[in-house]
Amino acid sequence: MYPWRTRITMGKYRIWNAVRAALTGLLLLVLAAVAPAGPRPPGVTLVSCDRSGAVIEVELPAFHQRPVSENGVTWTELSIPGWSHLLDEGKPVLPQAGILLALPPGSRPSLSVEVLASHTLPLASVLPAPTLEVDLKGASREVRRPEAAAYASPVPYPASWAELGPVARHRHFWVVPVTVTPLRAVCAGGQVLAADRLRLRISFSGGRTGQLLPDPHGESLARQSLLNYEAARAWQEKAAPLPPRPDQSYGQYKVMVSHDGLHQIPYADLLAAGIDPSGLDPRTLKLHGRATPGSAVLEQLPLWVAGEADGQFDPDDYVLFYGEYARGTYTDQNLFTRANVYWLDWGGSPGLRLGQRSAAPGSAVLAGAYQASRRVEVDTLYEKFGFASLIEPVDHWMWHRLDSNFEPQLSVTDSLPGHVIQAGRDAQITAGLAGYTFNDSLNPDHRALIKWNGQTVVDMTFDTQEHIVASGTVPWNQITPNGPNDIVFEAPPVPFMPANSFFLDWLRVDYWRNYHVYNDTLAFQSPQDMGHGWLRYQLTGLQNAQVELWNLTRAERLVDFTYQGGQLAFQDSASDTTHYCVAGRGAWLRPDSIVYDEPFDWNNLAALGVDYLIITHEAFYEGLAPLVSHYQGRGLRVQRVKVGDIYDEFNAGLKSDQAIFDFLQHAYHNYAPPAPAYVLLVGDASWDYRNYDALPYQDFLPTHAIMTYKQGETASDNWFSDVTSDFLPELYLGRFPVNDEEQLSTLIQKTLAYAQPLPGYWRSQIIFSNGAANPEDDGIYMDTTVQAIIEKYLPSWYDPPRVYANPSAGFEQYQGNSQDLIEYLNLGAACVNYVGHAGNQMWVTLQQPEIAQLTNGLKLPLVQAYSCFTGVFSNTYGFGEAFILHPGGGAIAYCANAAVGYLYTNRSMNDCFFQALFDRPDSLPPPTLGEAFTAAKWNYFALHGFDPGEMIRTFVLLGDPGGTFAWEDPNPADTLDNTPPQISITFDTGGPGSGGGLVANPVRFTCEVFDSTMLDHSSLSLELIHLADARGFPVDTAWTWTWEADSSAPPGFDFAFFPVDSLGQRFQLAYEDSLAAGEWQFRMAMADFFLQGPTVATANFQISDELRILDRPLNYPNPFHDETSFAFELTQPAQVTIKIYTVAGKLIRTLRVSGASGYNVAEWDGRDEQGDPLSNGAYLYKVIARSGDQQAEKVERMARIR
Repeated sequence: MYPWRTRITMGKYRIWNAVRAALTGLLLLVLAAVAPAGPRPPGVTLVSCDRSGAVIEVELPAFHQRPVSENGVTWTELSIPGWSHLLDEGKPVLPQAGILLALPPGSRPSLSVEVLASHTLPLASVLPAPTLEVDLKGASREVRRPEAAAYASPVPYPASWAELGPVARHRHFWVVPVTVTPLRAVCAGGQVLAADRLRLRISFSGGRTGQLLPDPHGESLARQSLLNYEAARAWQEKAAPLPPRPDQSYGQYKVMVSHDGLHQIPYADLLAAGIDPSGLDPRTLKLHGRATPGSAVLEQLPLWVAGEADGQFDPDDYVLFYGEYARGTYTDQNLFTRANVYWLDWGGSPGLRLGQRSAAPGSAVLAGAYQASRRVEVDTLYEKFGFASLIEPVDHWMWHRLDSNFEPQLSVTDSLPGHVIQAGRDAQITAGLAGYTFNDSLNPDHRALIKWNGQTVVDMTFDTQEHIVASGTVPWNQITPNGPNDIVFEAPPVPFMPANSFFLDWLRVDYWRNYHVYNDTLAFQSPQDMGHGWLRYQLTGLQNAQVELWNLTRAERLVDFTYQGGQLAFQDSASDTTHYCVAGRGAWLRPDSIVYDEPFDWNNLAALGVDYLIITHEAFYEGLAPLVSHYQGRGLRVQRVKVGDIYDEFNAGLKSDQAIFDFLQHAYHNYAPPAPAYVLLVGDASWDYRNYDALPYQDFLPTHAIMTYKQGETASDNWFSDVTSDFLPELYLGRFPVNDEEQLSTLIQKTLAYAQPLPGYWRSQIIFSNGAANPEDDGIYMDTTVQAIIEKYLPSWYDPPRVYANPSAGFEQYQGNSQDLIEYLNLGAACVNYVGHAGNQMWVTLQQPEIAQLTNGLKLPLVQAYSCFTGVFSNTYGFGEAFILHPGGGAIAYCANAAVGYLYTNRSMNDCFFQALFDRPDSLPPPTLGEAFTAAKWNYFALHGFDPGEMIRTFVLLGDPGGTFAWEDPNPADTLDNTPPQISITFDTGGPGSGGGLVANPVRFTCEVFDSTMLDHSSLSLELIHLADARGFPVDTAWTWTWEADSSAPPGFDFAFFPVDSLGQRFQLAYEDSLAAGEWQFRMAMADFFLQGPTVATANFQISDELRILDRPLNYPNPFHDETSFAFELTQPAQVTIKIYTVAGKLIRTLRVSGASGYNVAEWDGRDEQGDPLSNGAYLYKVIARSGDQQAEKVERMARIR
């Protein structure tokens, strides 16, 4: 609860009249400000700097030794206040400081170290850095496991006192991190070498002149993060423009194709797409498509246009082309879409046409068979693959998982159409496999068998989570002609492995087949075993005499072939790789759609330049207009771009995260200066790009996926902001992870209100919450982390509110739970800082469903979470999303890991973020959220010289990057107050505090009053008026109450008084009672001791005597695994029926409960009427409330996953 809060009755308020004069004098007290800012750790001094180099001196500050016990072993942790740590799994944890130096552009830095004073410290058992252990379900823990070689070595660790990191681009600056480790461990000797004083000389050789460049949005970032900013201001260099983009103006109509084959565009389809065919010359029709998978370069496709010779596109004319579905670069199908995009245009020069050549059959050798391929891939399972390659991209969507214990076999049936039985013509089977289980000490730990009609054709082993291609030969006499053939994949037990489990990704069979045509179409090729020359072909099985025969390799339409009785004969000169297509008219495909593409003026955008760039899914474009106006009003160049236009311009129309990056990189390097600074991505993301899964998550605007250490594929929005490709952000990037216009409206309303934040003490409040597993181990680490931050960045007298789940010794007074944290949050805060264990939908001290209890309104904090996964937003409704999307309050922004968080790296990033927020030079204005977020990453890079724990790449900002941090120093004013009290009224049921919201009995609301000096409680007056009855007839009866000496709280009311402190004074009033139906009004008035006010607050509300279900019924968890709960709110008691349906409308379960007036919860075991658990997928549920002859009902959606 609140250790500094006192609860008293109204009668005891009279004591404050006696001390009013004394307290008035105290208001003139001025306290010390936060210590001056600077980008240097304690003990680090920049002695000199010019174009030849820099000299830095390091004096070893006092360091601490703390015993840490784990598994019966006691280690010593070394630390220096204000410093970070050197982190390398299993090796000694040692204090490390880092700074960032700017270089002359293009220069090469080198480092020399001079030890001016040193000593040796006897110290055995230096604490090893934790090692991350991850199980197959992704659960992780950190364990102390010293690396044997490191702890047996007589060589000091690390190898040097200081190091230079990689040179990087910091917007217009070239920079290098310098890290120093003045305590080095000699583990074998039980010693620590201590450098009491070091001199570092960093020399700059070569390089270019540089210049002073205006960068209004980057200057404060550079000033804060570069140690030698003043000396290096004139060393800036604008990045060289990228080469001009190729002309992609290939038409305004997109032709979408999802299958390989001959496609027809008839007159009617053009007309339906909004094209008037009668007004175009068909001879000028052109179609462009991608040259190769992954390429954004387009090339013209040869067409066949029937009837074009007369220059008119008549109703019976049509276009033919050979289209293909979208291929991937390392997967068969494109990751994001199967539908390929072709661009249709006309006018000007004639379009490219197929050549036409005679293929009359002659006496050439008859082609008997060719080797065909059948590929099958079914994507049903997603896997992160935490132990797969961190470098090579891998497919994450799998077909089936085999397990030697539970499901050791999978049988697949294939018919191999047209198979030719001939001695020596064996088939080849190939399959993509990926490991699931693993054992670091066993190699190999997988064995895979593939059997064809009972005969083993593949028996191979592989290791860990490797992605491998298994292949084998299928003897010709083991193949059943035209099927069925039974292909069995098997995971046999592996010695010393608890389970042998791996995935099947895809299957391909290469076999010899004849030239029989099925379904009136066939893509085929010349025989691979007959070399070059003339060959005669006999195709059978055709059904339509109107046949098209194309040589795809030479782009020719073959004519003069013979056709009789379904048989087509032709002769052609071919190589062993010549490909053909034959199709009867009934088998010609039609494009999925022909879509007009609205033109976008990219040249104008480049000429205008941009400061604040919004990239949005088309569904949210119009709703962003208020945000655009807001930032334009602040003088920024704001541009709003639809992500579909980016796909069109930068990836030939195909959806791609790479296209978004290419656009941002192009804009940063080529647009009119100054370079872009702010980027807002609008739309939620999902790794289920093509809707394989039944979960209701849509990929409106993709994130970028990176492979992270032992955690596999992870979202990285940071990748978009790294336009110089060094993993460090140049852009201040955030995301609105919205799924509908309502969510977008909520975020925009919050953002606009945050630009003019409500006055009050909340803007000087920071809430700290720790979620340790136990007080002795991680509890000590987390509590001391927070204490160090408070002592480093906040005034000594400032004791912020804290809620700790398992506090360590000395911090027991902060013991609390979620309700305590909710109380603090509802009072409002500028910042919330969580350190502890977590998941993507919970903190230890707060569960995601409890966010709905937040009523802090527009007193919105910036929330930072240093934990695991709470920043995840792709393919889930994450904790951070719930915080910022909560309409009744919540947060303005949420910053957290989208991956696993380590104790040390979390601690380091936490310090870096606080430095960015609170340790700024006095000359700088308050930071924007995006600037502080980006500065924290640069501070982290400076401290470590690289990106330990992938914190830079996976730390995300959910929210608007452009809002200015709404912080006020917690120092009392030095002048008399001239601001009246602020009053807010919040209802716990129904709508907000005004506007006729409908509420249920018992009526519950709270009032909060804040004044920057001191409230005059004698001025308090309350009035509750019954304006009209349930039928609307005036009642106009009022109950009033005014403070008097020795009076107590009136019936139904409860008061909470917060004693005066350096942050001002607050007063809370809570009301709970049942009222008659009709329209009501509550009024409250209060003034302060300086005669400001009284402030009058009014709230109107309605109570219905009709049965209603308030707001939307909710179920939690949603999606659920085994069980879930339904929550709903009633205006009066009723019998409630909850019916669960499939999305097809089939009733599968009925629940009946008695509902009370107000909030109700009904539990469900997740099973149908027969007691069977539900399958994965989406479901509907209807809540029906009945009372007498009254009935109310509402319908909602939910999803079930395993």
